[in-house]
Amino acid sequence: MSVSVTLVPSYENYGKCIKMENDTTELYVTVDLGPRIVKYNLKGCENMLFNDVARDCLEKGESFDNCFYPGAVWYNYGGHRLWASPELYPATYYPENDPVAYEIDGNTVRLTPPAQKYTNLQFRTEITLDCCSSKVTVRHSIENLFCKPVTVSPWAITVMAPGGVETIPMPDHDAGYLANRVLALWSYSNMADPRVTWGEKTITLRQDSTMEQPFKLGLNVEHGWVKYANRGQIFTKYFDYDPNMTYPDYGVKFETYTCDKFTEVETVGELKELQPGGRVELEERWELARV
Repeated sequence: MSVSVTLVPSYENYGKCIKMENDTTELYVTVDLGPRIVKYNLKGCENMLFNDVARDCLEKGESFDNCFYPGAVWYNYGGHRLWASPELYPATYYPENDPVAYEIDGNTVRLTPPAQKYTNLQFRTEITLDCCSSKVTVRHSIENLFCKPVTVSPWAITVMAPGGVETIPMPDHDAGYLANRVLALWSYSNMADPRVTWGEKTITLRQDSTMEQPFKLGLNVEHGWVKYANRGQIFTKYFDYDPNMTYPDYGVKFETYTCDKFTEVETVGELKELQPGGRVELEERWELARV
């Protein structure tokens, strides 16, 4: 088997996209905006990623006008994106509405959006689709273009389609009389939320389109994987966890957010002070299986 990589003139209302496919899997990534990985599924199955075709998920206003430019609007767009952590409003919500430079190299696509003028950060994303399976490797990097040091962590956010259930394994190493779990909760998160099940070995989070109230948690997921089941498929995100690294948000490697529209499956990289020209990287590995 081999991977076919082609440029398609349009997908939904995202404009031109690069289509990557093999005998089992297809993946679309935008180049007219973003970039966003907006489609990922096994052939014959529905898209596992949320697409905000209606452009309902956006941020704008006076603070955006003052921070970026008059009339600036940040669109979620859905799909998978790279952000910078810790989250700052509105700086984190940099409008990503311009064309993206791209390079196709065999079964790998490299994407470079315009440098962020306000934050002086350069994002880059590299996507490799395996020749014989659904496996995808997504490599992210952030470079400091500013003349002074910047402390930042790469933040990879995958926005999943509604209706699924997420499974998060809890740390289970024996720490004796010491704690072995770091749980971060956001101010709007209700620990009695019916979408969450606090199990013995896992936490499960169910997306519910009737519940608008958001919920977010972070956890030191030492097992290096999280799963999201939906639409007859299981999406697994694999990542490396290093207990000696400094992570944002009280030291959690993994974060997840849900609302009435979608669930986000998120990882963060090392929180690091970047000297001018310095770079920090984050790699994820994805896989799909039929339920």
